[in-house]
Amino acid sequence: MQRANDNSQWQLGLVLLVAFITRIAWWIGHVTAIENEGAEYARLAMNLRDGVGYVGMLGGEQVLFPPLYPKLIALFSLFVGDPETAGRLVSLVAGLALVFAIYRIAREIFGNSVALIGAILAALHPLLVGLSVTVYSESLSAALISLGLYATIRMIRQPSFGRSTVVGLLFGVAYLARPEGLVFATIAAAFVAIAAIRQRQPAQIAVRHIVTLLLATAIMGSPYVTFLSVGSGTLLFEGKTQVNAVVNDRLRAGMSYPEAARGLGPNMELDGPYLVADQFELLQHRRTDPLEFLSPIMSNPYAKVRSLVYDVATSRPLGLPFVGLLFAIGLTALRWWRTSLVEGGLCLAFLGLQISTLLLLEFRFERYLFPILPLLLPWAAAGIERLSYVASRLAQRFVSGARARHAISIAIGVGLIVQLQLIAFPATVVELDESRDVHLRHAGNWIKENFDHPNPTIATNGTVVPYYAHGTLHYLPFAPAPLALRYLHTIRPNFVVVVSSDKRQAPYIADWLQRGIPDRCAVPATVVRGPDGEVVNVWRWSCADANTDATAS
Repeated sequence: MQRANDNSQWQLGLVLLVAFITRIAWWIGHVTAIENEGAEYARLAMNLRDGVGYVGMLGGEQVLFPPLYPKLIALFSLFVGDPETAGRLVSLVAGLALVFAIYRIAREIFGNSVALIGAILAALHPLLVGLSVTVYSESLSAALISLGLYATIRMIRQPSFGRSTVVGLLFGVAYLARPEGLVFATIAAAFVAIAAIRQRQPAQIAVRHIVTLLLATAIMGSPYVTFLSVGSGTLLFEGKTQVNAVVNDRLRAGMSYPEAARGLGPNMELDGPYLVADQFELLQHRRTDPLEFLSPIMSNPYAKVRSLVYDVATSRPLGLPFVGLLFAIGLTALRWWRTSLVEGGLCLAFLGLQISTLLLLEFRFERYLFPILPLLLPWAAAGIERLSYVASRLAQRFVSGARARHAISIAIGVGLIVQLQLIAFPATVVELDESRDVHLRHAGNWIKENFDHPNPTIATNGTVVPYYAHGTLHYLPFAPAPLALRYLHTIRPNFVVVVSSDKRQAPYIADWLQRGIPDRCAVPATVVRGPDGEVVNVWRWSCADANTDATAS
């Protein structure tokens, strides 16, 4: 038994080493610039580190993103200096922790063989490799949720107050990276109760375990809840739902996403929530019904479910539908329900929550599907193990010798893993292509080097250029061109930046790219061309004060 444990630990260590090498290779080969959302995280971290506060790219307080990831970036940046590098290092450590967590989850439910396959899948899946070196929070949140899931399984099998505390703390920390952590804690508590009933634990002890779990989660999350509630003037557990509710309502009114998010009213009203710099101000003045977040699923639920199922089933970055087939085989071919019914049910409940939360949005980007993948992998690994086993049994009819049959089994398993990589890799490269937008980095650096004062104000449609320019972002509004120009005269930016890939972001973008900005204040400054033909046009806004602005108008 000891030898088997030693072998499994050695194998896990080797897989973790491979995972580390593949992620470093991706970093070197595929990363040249920070991602659009990553710039927001890095700026939050920079401002936290420098004592400015929880202030993002827009220059106001931020409520959309929970604080754990920016705080970890700020901590790592004390050692490496650059917040972008620090963010990638945090994601890298989290990505390796995710490999470990998937190994442990699969081992608890299916055994050592499936655990090793699951770890290999997590180590080599292109999407998880790529996410592990982005400045996105998905790698961190997936690792914390998976570690919380593993800790809950251990708690179910060997209940103790220490384990229930660890589970609660893990989900409390997960909440600080992703708000669903609170719901995961509730699901974990429910399954702890189910396990206690099945194991006929004394009710008093079971209740104490559950209360300990939930209390630990509440203690860990309470400072952030206090921050949101004090700033907004009402009890809030997270801020993103409130902003999404505004966007959802505008989408249901027939607007496109750019108009719903950044629409400017006819009298210069900041109707789109992303035009508001201080998001606490948005929450204070735009109250929504507490149950309004259910509106997307309540309106035409059948169509919403059908659309979501299709999107999940055809997500190439996740490796679907191939991973889905392996998942189905693992779910049905191994009789896990005989030995791990509660534990397996817990895993499936977590998966169901990750998928069902996507029904609460009127809009859905491919990235929103990424958290589903880690919860699919233990079952996909079980599917690979079953197919390999069936192949070895069939080989008995044609091949003599245990070693030969074992080699066939391994070859089948390796082939299935390679097939998954071939499916997911091209789509992952496309989906994570923001990491390769080096021309946006060059444009931001040009502004920083050619502007005499710190913190230039930049009107554009993304965060990357303002991030590298060390500037403040104002989103270009979705509005008719004359109204957009009035808006620019109101905010008086130092620069206006328009990227050729943003033509659909506002009605006037294509015309400005072709003919320039029709305003005396807009002075062409530079043009930066990307390797794929994308063009970044930079104008200096020459109207430095209100008097000049009025003259130019």
